[in-house]
Amino acid sequence: MAERRREKEVARERLARLVGQTAAFREHIERGVAFFNGTPGQPETFDPLHGLLEQQAYRLSDWRSAAQEINYRRFFDINTLAALRMEEPEVFEATHVVVAELIRDGSLSGLRIDHPDGLYDPAAYFRRLQELAPAAGGPLYVLAEKILSEDETLPDGWPVAGTTGYAFANEATRLLADPSGERPLRQFYARFTGMSSPFADVVYESKKLITRTSLASELNVLAHALNRISESNRRSRDFTLESLRGVLQEVVACFPVYRTYVTADGWTPADRERIEAAVLAAQRRNPAIAGSQFDFFREVVLPRRDNAGVGNGEGNGEDRRDGYAPGGHDEYEQRLAFSMKLQQFTAPVQAKGVEDTAFYRYNLLVSLNEVGGNPSRVASAPVVMHAFNQARADRWPLEMLTTATHDTKLGEDVRARITVLSEIPGDWRRHVGRWARVNAGQRAAVAGGTAPDRNDEYRFYQVLVGAWPTAAPPMPPEKAPEELVGRMRQYMRKAIKEAKVHLSWVNDNQAYDQGVDRFVERVLSGPTAKRFLASFVPFQARVAR
Repeated sequence: MAERRREKEVARERLARLVGQTAAFREHIERGVAFFNGTPGQPETFDPLHGLLEQQAYRLSDWRSAAQEINYRRFFDINTLAALRMEEPEVFEATHVVVAELIRDGSLSGLRIDHPDGLYDPAAYFRRLQELAPAAGGPLYVLAEKILSEDETLPDGWPVAGTTGYAFANEATRLLADPSGERPLRQFYARFTGMSSPFADVVYESKKLITRTSLASELNVLAHALNRISESNRRSRDFTLESLRGVLQEVVACFPVYRTYVTADGWTPADRERIEAAVLAAQRRNPAIAGSQFDFFREVVLPRRDNAGVGNGEGNGEDRRDGYAPGGHDEYEQRLAFSMKLQQFTAPVQAKGVEDTAFYRYNLLVSLNEVGGNPSRVASAPVVMHAFNQARADRWPLEMLTTATHDTKLGEDVRARITVLSEIPGDWRRHVGRWARVNAGQRAAVAGGTAPDRNDEYRFYQVLVGAWPTAAPPMPPEKAPEELVGRMRQYMRKAIKEAKVHLSWVNDNQAYDQGVDRFVERVLSGPTAKRFLASFVPFQARVAR
């Protein structure tokens, strides 16, 4: 590959010299370019360019088509960020040349690794990273941006100092919440918005949406791989591609964590427990799908080496599960490869489905809707925080603590103010009811309802309570500060797109988008703003003090 790059540069330089030195050659090149460029308004003149492009190893296409058709791994659903195979030694070495030099000369003493769950084998990557450190200098200080779900701990085999602190940030927010306010907040949220679904159901639907839309290509690739495995075994060959795609989609939507860590070295009891929990949850949600297909799926993602029952899981001991044993070593290798690829899929589905969708749909108390958070649990007792800190001090004493990162959706001060609402749920209910009546005329009628809907309006009031500037005049003003109006408009534009209920980043709904935009502007600076702010500002001041 390096030789090809050198040859390309040599050819480019020779061509440039010829163009500069020979007029006839330059004119020939210009005629060729004009021929292939075509003429606007004359579609047939673009046929030569199309023919040329058809001969290439790539296909030019509308960027939206990648959601359904793509043959390379991406960073989430960003087409221009192609993934690199860090599990290949030559790729690791080529991409870590500068990092290795900076470590060797002492310029770097530590690294923060973002999105390690996207790696094929995170533990192997971290081990290879530690090998870059000088032998006399001790282990390299490495932090993993690993997002831990409820009751999940960092894998013991990772040679890292800990995570980047998302779990601490979420526990700190819950510590500030008043547990006595949870029930009345839930009751009012359901009554005001009509949203009564548990957060787990919102997550399930959001993750299914992601697998149908922005990450459908990745689902298709895995479904075909699973189908090939099923066809290689007479006991499973009658499972169809579509039925297996459905099973795959359902299990991924029910996955309780970002990913598991099955490798050729085996899996842990925790890995198996999470996979089986996801399969069981998917079965319960889909009683019409044959249980045998879920059994087959479980066998594939927890691969055992041979049909004699000797597995590679839980310490490489015996695995005497009944079911769809592999037909031989080749099938085992296929299953292992599928399982490890699946793990690279569940993580982005969790991120896009929870962080970038469900967190904008479930607005009970939006200060809880942060990366790694679980808004179904509003408050924590001090004893829980003490136990959390003790466990961290015992196992990961050098782990980073943080209250905000580049991924934080709301700043610490905004989250702290919003969390105060759990202490005064009655006052909050009365004020929101009053504000909704005052601002009812600012909601626009759109197809299917109003803009904003009640759920988006509820989020707006919470974020406004948190974001109202401390330097604002104490007396109710005629209108909100202009900068705040602009910030709230931008925030709500993002929130309604991320929620993917009325519109999204790729599917516009101008009526709803513009309706929400006008609502924010009129509520904060329109003719009725003074009346709204006369009630809002004193309430916000009480929350903020």
